[in-house]
Amino acid sequence: MRFHLLCVAVALATWATCVAADDEATYTLKRDTARTGSRIKRVAVTGHMLPYDKTYSELTTVEQGRLKAQYEQMDDGDEPPFPVEGLGHFYGSVSEMRHKLRISEGDLDLVVDVNSRGAPTSVSVFLTPDDKLGRFAASELMRDKYKPALCSGQPCAMQLRYFVHFIRGPN
Repeated sequence: MRFHLLCVAVALATWATCVAADDEATYTLKRDTARTGSRIKRVAVTGHMLPYDKTYSELTTVEQGRLKAQYEQMDDGDEPPFPVEGLGHFYGSVSEMRHKLRISEGDLDLVVDVNSRGAPTSVSVFLTPDDKLGRFAASELMRDKYKPALCSGQPCAMQLRYFVHFIRGPN
C-alpha cells in the first residue's frame, strides 16, 4: 500500500483545513494559521488520495475503496485499520518535524502493525531520509489509536502502510 504525500510548506503551527485539490482525488492539508503579515494559509502537505480530516466511517465509499485497493484481497465485509482521528495528525506532525530537521527531500516508508483491538503493536521503518525523522514518525504511529481491521466482519490484526515523498517546497 502506498500513501503519497508532497510536503511543500515551511515551519508549521497547527493544521485544520483539508480540501480536495483537483478532480484526480488528491487532498491538501493547510496550516491553521497564516504567516505574520498575510491571511493566506500555506499548504502543509498535499498529494494524498484520502482526506486528512476524516475518520474511516466519514470516508465516502469511493475513498474507502481507494484504501482497500491497496491491499491484495479484501472482501465486502473486510476493512483495513485506520487512525481513529484520521490522517491529519500524523502527516502534519511529520511535516513539522521534517522542517525542524531541515530535510528538503526524500522518502519515508513505514508500516504499523495494528492488533484486533486497534492498538499499535510495532512499527517497521523501511526507508527514511533521516534516522531522527524515522524514529519520530514511528513514535507518532505508536501513539495513535486505530480503528481495528475487519476480516469477514470480525476485528483482526493487520498492517497499515504510510509512504511519504518529501519535495523541496517554496521558501
